[in-house]
Amino acid sequence: MIDIEKIQQFLKNEKLDGWLMADFHARNSIAVEFLSLPMHLTRRAFYFIPSEGKPVMIVHNIEKDRFLHLPGVRKYFSSYKSLESYLAETLQGHKKIAM
Repeated sequence: MIDIEKIQQFLKNEKLDGWLMADFHARNSIAVEFLSLPMHLTRRAFYFIPSEGKPVMIVHNIEKDRFLHLPGVRKYFSSYKSLESYLAETLQGHKKIAM
């Protein structure tokens, strides 16, 4: 299980607004391992841990079941336009983000 509070404390100590993890076709091995994804994704996916507040995952409708084990707010998209919109909305106001 991911210790969100510990990660958020680290982010605050490092003066970071959040940590954004992204994956597509298992190209980000750190995100795949850290998020315990069961198999590679066929669609883009993002998991954002803000320094304060709940994590947010942005996942395609087809692959939403692969993220049920993760804590946070779920945003499901079915088009690239909605993906871009959710990502902009989620990151709004955050300036210094680790990736």
